[in-house]
Amino acid sequence: MKNIDNAALADGLRSMISIGSSRGASGLMEQSVEYLQQNGKVQAYSSPMTTLGNIASFVAQTLGLEGFQVEHSMTCSTSSQSILNAAAWINSGMADRVIAGAVDTPLTPHNLAQMKALKIYSKATENTNYPVRSLDLDKTSSGLILGEAAITAVLEKVNEHSKIRILSAGFATEPQKHPVAVDSEGIGLQNSMRMALKSAGLGSVDVIICHATGTMEGDKAEVRAIDHVFDKRPLITSTKWLTGHTFGASGMHGILLAALMFGKQEFITAPFLSDPHIIKTPIRNIMINTLGFGGQAVSLVLEKI
Repeated sequence: MKNIDNAALADGLRSMISIGSSRGASGLMEQSVEYLQQNGKVQAYSSPMTTLGNIASFVAQTLGLEGFQVEHSMTCSTSSQSILNAAAWINSGMADRVIAGAVDTPLTPHNLAQMKALKIYSKATENTNYPVRSLDLDKTSSGLILGEAAITAVLEKVNEHSKIRILSAGFATEPQKHPVAVDSEGIGLQNSMRMALKSAGLGSVDVIICHATGTMEGDKAEVRAIDHVFDKRPLITSTKWLTGHTFGASGMHGILLAALMFGKQEFITAPFLSDPHIIKTPIRNIMINTLGFGGQAVSLVLEKI
């Protein structure tokens, strides 16, 4: 993986795009509906500007790429699914490199109202330093807060310039009783983590970057899942106490944190947890978990080269 450089993409290699979004152009869609209600008609470009697949095609237009483009929408596991698709293209020989990732901009009235209707949105006051207390298993109320992000990475076959590689991946679909149910033992994440470990030939990992959105039941279920899979719980952390929940882009935040920890060789966690904020320790591999509505669980294992 490396930073996107437009000039570096003009080298004749087959470049494809695998980008996703959980919600798509939420703000534009809400504006279009409001305009329709007020005027009895929609603006001329309402349809193309709110079509989910345009996220990938807009990136292709901006970078001047003509390769295959796919837009994913797999709820909160979207960016991890985009990475899986990119890896499959590269390993199959269909592409030399893939721009993969996700974008979500859910800070709109309708999206906020949806989360509050589920009774999982944080009720913390503005004076609270950490309204999202991801992985704080002693919290007495759910603390999910939405954030926005657009994050991509360029994936290629491992070469002499590579510093990080995707060692393995696991995925599973968790059976659900209703659309937002989370199994109390995290069975979906159990299965995805076991698949990722088996594929990597590992018995454990040094760090797990959890999905951990800050909800009471979701955080507890993920930690239980980890304890079922691992004989000894690895160091666990999350990004959402700092970034909020960026829906489909949240897995890419995990990759950014993994890259930071690999580079610094430091474990970084939330300052309100019992573990010290930063621990100096050898970090060779990191697992990143994502879990979305519909029970779509993905676990990626990254390795420092």
